[in-house]
Amino acid sequence: MTKTVWQKWINNSLYKSQKDAIIFWRVDHAEKRWSFEDLLTKANFYSNYFYELGIKKGEVCAIILRHNPEFYPIYMGIAGAGALPAVLAYPNPRLHPDKFRQGIIGMSARSGLDYIITERDLDEKIRPIIQDKETTIKEILFPLEFDTINVPDNNRTLDKIRNNIL
Repeated sequence: MTKTVWQKWINNSLYKSQKDAIIFWRVDHAEKRWSFEDLLTKANFYSNYFYELGIKKGEVCAIILRHNPEFYPIYMGIAGAGALPAVLAYPNPRLHPDKFRQGIIGMSARSGLDYIITERDLDEKIRPIIQDKETTIKEILFPLEFDTINVPDNNRTLDKIRNNIL
């Protein structure tokens, strides 16, 4: 019997390794199929980076990404580092800029938002919101730019953390 969420994901990757876990689809017919094994491997890649960059167990990480197949392993990677992923709306023409700004500031004030996980295009929209304000946000991270060759190896520490994720 599995005890933690991460162990459940490991079991899925072992016993259903090549089965589709997630099928990402866009209107333009771009498709990305994540097998259980590939999804966990990529999530572990992100967990190693997030841990290396200072994300700790129990911290809150807001994910603000455009419709992107990397969303799923990023979400799991945050959880795999012991942190709490929170999904915030990506700014778009239907979302009033004040609503976006208030969402980030409000989440920081009420839930202790620690990190923003986003893409480089949003840096100029987000950074002014959090600069010169009392906020709990420590840093903005851009996981779509992480180096895929020189990946940090924090697996021993992460395994200890993951064994206590419920």
